[in-house]
Amino acid sequence: MKNIRFIGDIHGKLDQLDKIVDHPNVVQIGDFGMGFQPISALSVDTTITQQRNETNNRFRFIRGNHDDPAECAKSMYWIKDGTIEDNIMYIGGGLSIDKEFRTPGISWWDDEELSIDELYRMIELYELNSPEVMVTHECPESIANHVMIPAVSGHINIPSRTRDAFEVMLAIKPPKIWIFGHWHHSLDWVDSSTGTRFICLNELEYKDLEV
Repeated sequence: MKNIRFIGDIHGKLDQLDKIVDHPNVVQIGDFGMGFQPISALSVDTTITQQRNETNNRFRFIRGNHDDPAECAKSMYWIKDGTIEDNIMYIGGGLSIDKEFRTPGISWWDDEELSIDELYRMIELYELNSPEVMVTHECPESIANHVMIPAVSGHINIPSRTRDAFEVMLAIKPPKIWIFGHWHHSLDWVDSSTGTRFICLNELEYKDLEV
């Protein structure tokens, strides 16, 4: 068992992140703000390295829909999609429902979701390894429809291949815990039909878990 502090979306609010990273193992679950000026892999790595030198913690992050995938891949602290460690699987990415109001290459990236082929590969990895804990930016489709959309005022259901892929994983074998962000809503709930504990972290919310 390892104690990890999971942190929700931060959207570039690094000054507030400073206040909640004092923990030996930290994973931020997407929408870091990577790629939004002035946040680059270089600036983030410099900031995080300085924090690690001061606090001796381990900070890493997955990507969200509001992160430039190419910039994330340059960072030494990015957790690659499909990484499996200590029975925990990490997958980033998601769909932006407001993409028509954003600027391609500046505030929105057309590869914000993994491709269909990449998601099939994620499903294969999941089935092969049966991780007990999922750490993703988005959630499965059934959780979005029946739990998150009713809880978040004004949210509508727009089809997402990422959520569909996660739904397939959930059907293959429900994990013990599924941690996600994206929805800007707090949730800690056990689904009686699957036994999975679903944890959604609000913006800048964090939770320390033994996983």
